[in-house]
Amino acid sequence: MAALHISIAAEPLFNIYGFAVTNSLVTTWVVMAVLILIGVYSKMFGTPRVLKILMTFFWSLCKDAMGEHASMVFPLIMTIFIFVALSNLVGLIPGVGSISFNGVHLFRSPSADLSTTLALGIVAFTSIQVMSVMRLGAGGSMARFISIKNPMSFAIGPLEIVLEFAKIFSFGFRLLGNVFAGEVLLAVMTYLVPLALPAPFYGLEVAVSIIQAFIFALLTLIFISIATTSH
Repeated sequence: MAALHISIAAEPLFNIYGFAVTNSLVTTWVVMAVLILIGVYSKMFGTPRVLKILMTFFWSLCKDAMGEHASMVFPLIMTIFIFVALSNLVGLIPGVGSISFNGVHLFRSPSADLSTTLALGIVAFTSIQVMSVMRLGAGGSMARFISIKNPMSFAIGPLEIVLEFAKIFSFGFRLLGNVFAGEVLLAVMTYLVPLALPAPFYGLEVAVSIIQAFIFALLTLIFISIATTSH
């Protein structure tokens, strides 16, 4: 029986001018290519029905959260959901984990790499702040944290700022923990009992992958809604 190999960090496949290209980065490129192909297909032949249903659902969420400003956040929220969902699911495709290159797994779920999840957290965090400034102005956005009109707000303002930056790590580690733990569970169960037993866990992880993508997108929407509301 082959040895079970689990790596917490993404593994480098090769270098380009000193820059290490990891297996998670290669998989990210694959996910991006799939997204581009979906966009091109939708432009040429019309939006697939499943995608239309998802778009209608997320448009409804954005409308409820942002009202007349839903169009400002809908492209971001929809893109986050699709990208994170595909990034989560790609690691569950049968056979992906068995393809190797130079003794290293060629593909690794982007969501199982802390670099990717933190990058997504930074994107979400930056979008929250930018849209807050767009809606409230620089002064109005800063007033969410520090207000000279309210002594209590002024006193706890620095803590509020720290907590705001902590959202980056909250986003990143939540997604990483759920996806990586699920992949490890499947790998261990498949290694120990390679036939029928892993099937229920596989179905569970598919559901968890989609749910985690939805949670990531929904939290981004909620935080944007809060950040663009005057207190």
